[in-house]
Amino acid sequence: ISIPEDSPGYRKFRDELTARANAAHDYAAEKIKGYQRPSNPLKFDRKAALNKLNQTERGKYRGLLAKLDELEGSSEFAPARAMAVRDRANPREPVIFERGQQGNRGAKVPRAFPAFFRDAPDRTFTAGSGRLELAQQLTRPGNPLTARVCANRVWMHVMGSPLVATPGDFGLQAQEPLHSALLDHLALHLMEHKWSIKALIRHIMTSRAWRSSSVSDERLAGSDPENRYYARSNRHRKDLESWRDTTLQASGRLDRKLGGRPVKIHAEPFPGRRTIYGLIERQNTPSFFRIFDFPDTSQPVVKRVSTTTPNQALYLMNSPFLHGEARATAEATASEGGEKERILALYQRILLRRPSPEELVRARGFLGSTEPGVRQSAGAWSYGHGRFNRDSRRVDFNPLPHFTGKAWQGGPELPDRKTGWVHWNSLGGHPGHGDHAAILRWVAPGKATVRVSGELLRPAKKGDAVRGLVVVGNQIMSEWTVEPGGKVTTGVVLQVAAGQTVDFLVESTGDEAWDGFQWAPVIMEEGGSLPLAEAQAGFSGPALDRWPLLAQVLLLSNEFLY
Repeated sequence: ISIPEDSPGYRKFRDELTARANAAHDYAAEKIKGYQRPSNPLKFDRKAALNKLNQTERGKYRGLLAKLDELEGSSEFAPARAMAVRDRANPREPVIFERGQQGNRGAKVPRAFPAFFRDAPDRTFTAGSGRLELAQQLTRPGNPLTARVCANRVWMHVMGSPLVATPGDFGLQAQEPLHSALLDHLALHLMEHKWSIKALIRHIMTSRAWRSSSVSDERLAGSDPENRYYARSNRHRKDLESWRDTTLQASGRLDRKLGGRPVKIHAEPFPGRRTIYGLIERQNTPSFFRIFDFPDTSQPVVKRVSTTTPNQALYLMNSPFLHGEARATAEATASEGGEKERILALYQRILLRRPSPEELVRARGFLGSTEPGVRQSAGAWSYGHGRFNRDSRRVDFNPLPHFTGKAWQGGPELPDRKTGWVHWNSLGGHPGHGDHAAILRWVAPGKATVRVSGELLRPAKKGDAVRGLVVVGNQIMSEWTVEPGGKVTTGVVLQVAAGQTVDFLVESTGDEAWDGFQWAPVIMEEGGSLPLAEAQAGFSGPALDRWPLLAQVLLLSNEFLY
């Protein structure tokens, strides 16, 4: 449906596609005597060769053809395509299958508009398949049903509630609309403006009903609590697409490019493409979409449900996507002068208004109560290096400063000049040289008896043993030595007080080469059913600093979400 741009990327795609097509032709020529190779290797009848191959050969040939489709479907340089239908030269005349049996053919059924709605009972479709005639009948001036259904749905999306309470049912069982004259007016406006949805939306949005405030006085609240007469505006929460696009706009990452292939907007690195270009697998809708009431893609849905669930709140507070947008939003205001000016800029950028004097005071108080750099990670764990000083009976814990996206370590590259190979990831890590043991720290939220479970593994069979320790306060509670290629169960019961640190240390017993380990402890309160902390599932990146944290608070506000 488009002419590809003659770019280096497209030429490379074309060469690869031709090579894959030639591989299919080579196989067909090898198996089929007298096979005629096409002059253009990309334009050929795929079924012609299939009919001349045996079952085993067809499987191999289909695999070669599938590689063509795979490249055309995945390459960003492939020309844009769209599925389309074409009328047969001689359309088939459908028949009734008696009792649903395909072989029991009954009377012919001429293609026509449903008899109940026809002007002339005997009128049938005669031009090709009849699809064009069907469209013309649906939109003819004497059929107001189509325009009413369309106008009702547009009103529902703009105003928050439909005029007909059942958007997918305008039959006798549906409740009669309170504002039937308004519905007819909107339907007529739609038809008179050549079925322009944009014109209808503009007509509604320039009305007093849409521009009314959502604030209600006691008189209106008592006489029309459901707002059926639209004396005030309905507050309705943004749907997934609107919310995500608005968030990207506030952070400055919204990609306004039109058209293109779908992308995985729910996965890192969280591209800034508009949500309408998100990739949807119909049989496996990503949880990101399902959490925010995205409809079932396997069936038509006339109206989305709107829910408020803990999963939504947990995602908004903890997701890497929103943390990244909060950081980008805060960074966009970093050039502002003082603290007050930056707060004003954040409010203007996110809520499109200035804060009230009370809000300004609260924002300053929030920033003052959130000290910069207090928390290393966004989760329950801290990741560091150091040692257990047996003289002072204390753990010298130093936070690892660099997060790669998958691991905490001493710097951008390993080995780091100061800390060596020491790092932590979701499964374990590696100790460094000298006093740079790898340390995983958890702080008890309250007084409790907890049970630690897990396994310390030393997968490589080369090098020296590693030593694992569990230290609470100033006391070693358990200690294990794991030889190369070995593992040990690290179960221990601990008594902890509120705010007390529990450190998991892994030390090298000699040269740190080959000392990579796996250790992902799980901490559960005695008698509890859910973990207090899980090192693997709870592995996290950097915590938000105070300015990104304020940006996140505003991005989570009702004013932004509605």
